[in-house]
Amino acid sequence: MDKNNEFLLKIGNNLRKNRIQKNMSMQCLADYCNIDKSTIYRIEKGSLNPTIVMLNTICETLEIEIQNLTSCN
Repeated sequence: MDKNNEFLLKIGNNLRKNRIQKNMSMQCLADYCNIDKSTIYRIEKGSLNPTIVMLNTICETLEIEIQNLTSCN
């Protein structure tokens, strides 16, 4: 696996963790962000490279900093 794929998986795992901590379903997050549920699913799976604007919208919705999605913790 290359570093870009590893990075996308890290973002996806962190998104899922933060979404679950906020007790929010994929559908609910998608609705608040005005995107498809399948988009959230694909980001969490690491198969979609989201735009920075999309990540910013997700972070605003979850009330987290973008670093929460890109950090290794």
